[in-house]
Formats: sequence, structure tokens, C-alpha cells
Amino acid sequence: MLPTRTNLPINPTVIIRDTISGVAVLHVFGDVDIATAPDLEAELCRYGPSETVIVDLSECAFIDTSGISTLVRAFQRLKAHLRIVVAPHGHIARVLEIVRIPDIMTVSTTLEESLVA
Repeated sequence: MLPTRTNLPINPTVIIRDTISGVAVLHVFGDVDIATAPDLEAELCRYGPSETVIVDLSECAFIDTSGISTLVRAFQRLKAHLRIVVAPHGHIARVLEIVRIPDIMTVSTTLEESLVA
């Protein structure tokens, strides 16, 4: 069973690596902030520029500029091979929209949608 917001202790960051239909998926739970963004960056650095990577933030509770910077650096390296999943109408979706992340990379509201993007 994957963690959810309701069964995690006080917003630690948990990153679960998965592969779905040959695509790497990083399920992120908790907060991505100045203390935890390096963990996400380390996970993203495991993948080369020809590998497709989906960062599933649909269960992420919070992201700050450190987390956003991590996504931008990963995009600079992975280009169109990086895809983001967010909960529809959620806090993370709104933050990414404010800083115009959907203008430069693929942001979807479901994992299934991101897999076919």
C-alpha cells in the first residue's frame, strides 16, 4: 500500500520508485522544501536524458522554491522526458501554475494521462 496524506507522520518526504509500462515513476509524499528537495534531486539524478521520468506529486502536501528549482534543473537535463503529475485543483497544482511550470513541461492530473503524454 502506498502512503497517503492520512497515514504519514508529520509531513516527512517519502519517495517511492516505481516502473509502470517501462516508465520510471517517482511517487512523492509529504513536503518538498529546502530540507528535502536534495532527496528528490538525488532520485532524479539516477536517470539519464533519454529516460522518461514521471514525478507524481499528487500526494505531495507542500512544495517551495527549492522543490520547484529541483524540477526545473531536472527539466533542463531530461527535457520532454520529464513529466509531472499533480492533484487537480490542489495546492501543488496552483503553485506550479503560478510559476508557469506547465508552460515549459508536461503537467498532468492523473498518472494515466502522464503515461500517454
